[in-house]
Amino acid sequence: AGGASSLTFTHPATTTAYGRLLLVGVSIGDNVVSNTGSIGSAQVSSVTYGGTPLTFLGARTETVSGNTEARVEMWYLTNPVSTSANIVVNLSATEFISAGATTFSGVNQTTPLGAFQFAEGANQTTTATFSGITSATDEVVYSTLGWEFWAVGSNLDPITVSTGSTLTYQQSTDDIMRSASATTPGAASVNVTYTIPAANTGNNAGYVIGAVSIKLAPACALTVSGTQVNASPCFGAANGSINITASSGTTPYTYDWADISGTNNVEDRTGLVSGTYSVTVTDAASCTASAGFTILPAAALSLSTVVTDVFPAGSSNGAINLTATGGISPYTYDW
Repeated sequence: AGGASSLTFTHPATTTAYGRLLLVGVSIGDNVVSNTGSIGSAQVSSVTYGGTPLTFLGARTETVSGNTEARVEMWYLTNPVSTSANIVVNLSATEFISAGATTFSGVNQTTPLGAFQFAEGANQTTTATFSGITSATDEVVYSTLGWEFWAVGSNLDPITVSTGSTLTYQQSTDDIMRSASATTPGAASVNVTYTIPAANTGNNAGYVIGAVSIKLAPACALTVSGTQVNASPCFGAANGSINITASSGTTPYTYDWADISGTNNVEDRTGLVSGTYSVTVTDAASCTASAGFTILPAAALSLSTVVTDVFPAGSSNGAINLTATGGISPYTYDW
């Protein structure tokens, strides 16, 4: 948005996979259509996703001839909702602003990111390069570009990124501010170059690139076990129970029983009739594990008797032999 103090855009529904991370890259440029303007101390004051605040990661402002020309910031949120929601970026002043968001999965929820890194340049050039980004082979580098130039009416051809990197978004704001983000496979040292067509450069005031390495999550280790008590001694009664235990995940856990509506149910069950029950447990890192249980029905309680009559009359040798079946032992007897 050109000359705005806030920016709102919709981030689409994303994966429900384990270890989600939302990264938002923000670029700020001055809202003066000349090559002498400055953004001063303008910065992002807050970023929210569906009303949930994001955490500030890092920022860098690029200065040319005493003027603060361009600024990039990164904000993040672990385990964001997977449904579509609005991202709202608020600024401390009115300036040119653009932003993009990317959701990743399989990210470590305890230590999702490395340190914020940056590079900047003030030359009138068609390329913006960040060399030597610190990362690792099992990580992914996310970079955000803020590139200010004065070129009113220029041809806003797309920015391209170096081989091996993938653009996640790019935007322009009234021929003044160009921004983009990209992902690059991790390595001990990573280089990324953004290229803007020569016809777009005009009076290029400078660029700044922010970058961060995304850390992979450990393998999902969540497990679910449980014990059960079958149906009661009275046929058809509802007093079976299931007691489950979730372990080796990232607390807190949520429980989703298939026979109960909603996804945040009770952990253990009581008052159950005979039948099959299944539960899915989700931990704070979106790792899931499931278990099933069968509450067996108790057979109807019945008695059979064998009677031995008194013989001869007046003797005390009669007998009644009872056999109880069904129900759940042990039995008690009330004569």
